[in-house]
Amino acid sequence: MDKNLLISTAVILLLSAFIGANFIYEPKVRQLKNLERILAEEKELGSLLDEIATAEKRIGNYETRLMEKGKEEAELLDRVRDIANEAAVPVISITPSGQRQGGRKGNEPQFISVRILFGGSYHQLGRFIARVESSEKFMRIESIRLTGQAGTPSKSLMPEVEISTLRH
Repeated sequence: MDKNLLISTAVILLLSAFIGANFIYEPKVRQLKNLERILAEEKELGSLLDEIATAEKRIGNYETRLMEKGKEEAELLDRVRDIANEAAVPVISITPSGQRQGGRKGNEPQFISVRILFGGSYHQLGRFIARVESSEKFMRIESIRLTGQAGTPSKSLMPEVEISTLRH
């Protein structure tokens, strides 16, 4: 009887190991691998969402630097006038210069510009340019034309500066 008991016990143990391996262990291993894959996908998705949030924040920062949509020309005129006052340059005239295309074919941004004519010294011109270039709104100096004022010392200039900004 010892022999039959030993054989029965061995068969039961082998059968239990087979059932455990095929019906319990393997499904749990597959489920664990599936969970690891899902976790990796979630991490990748989280990283992409972080990148999107960062990009949206950067885009938001750029959008705040654009002039108000539909009112770009009026806002540009106001900004240039304010900057001229801050730089203490005596303004002779500020006039809109119109609109132009720029960039590559098929994807050309539109620019609007104004011309400001003022009297002053090189230092005043420098202060004016520095304030335009460091403005919180996107503005770019397109051209500067310098002429001297008749009957004044050589330090006096009459700069004409064209400044542009993007139109939405």
